[in-house]
Amino acid sequence: LNVAVSYSEMPANVEHSSNRGRIESLRRLKKAGLKTLLFYRPIVIGWNSSDEHITKVLSAAKEAGVDAIVVGGLRLSDSERDNIIKHGLGLPPTHPKDFKKFLPQELVERIAHIYNDLGLNIPMVRRISCGRSILNGASDYNAHWSEPDKNCWKTCPTAQVRICGSKALPSSDEVRFLLDRID
Repeated sequence: LNVAVSYSEMPANVEHSSNRGRIESLRRLKKAGLKTLLFYRPIVIGWNSSDEHITKVLSAAKEAGVDAIVVGGLRLSDSERDNIIKHGLGLPPTHPKDFKKFLPQELVERIAHIYNDLGLNIPMVRRISCGRSILNGASDYNAHWSEPDKNCWKTCPTAQVRICGSKALPSSDEVRFLLDRID
C-alpha cells in the first residue's frame, strides 16, 4: 500500500490547510510502514515557485523520509479559472492549451538544481504513474517510458529505468482486441 500526500507550499490565501500537518502525516505514514509519495503540485508560477518554496518542499520530503516526489504544474480548468478570478487571486501563467499542465523548463531546471544542492537521492519524477511505479517496482502503467527523452528524469532510479525499459508497447492487434472486448 502506498499513500500520496499533496504538499506544495501554497500561500494561505490559496490553500488554508496546514503544511506542517501534511509533513507530520507523511512522517506518521512512513513510520507505519507505508510507502509515501509527496506531491509537489500544482506548482503555480508566482504562488509557490520561488527558490524558497522549492527548498521548503524538497527539504520537507527529506525530513519526512518520503519514497518519491512527484512534481507537476497547473492544469487550469474553466471552473478553476472562474474560482481564481472570483477570489481575486490573479490568473497565473498557464500552458497555451489549458488542458496541459504548465511547468516551464526553466522551473524544472531550478527544481533539479535545488534538489542537487540539497543532496537528495529521493526519486523525483513528473508523472504520478511514474511515482506509483517506482513504489511498486513495476513499469509505468501509462507507458511514459515509451518517450524517455521527454518523460524520464535523471532522478528516476536506474533500476526503475530498466524495469520500464524492458516493457514493450502493445501491438495494434492487441489494442484492437482489448477495445473490441469493451465494445
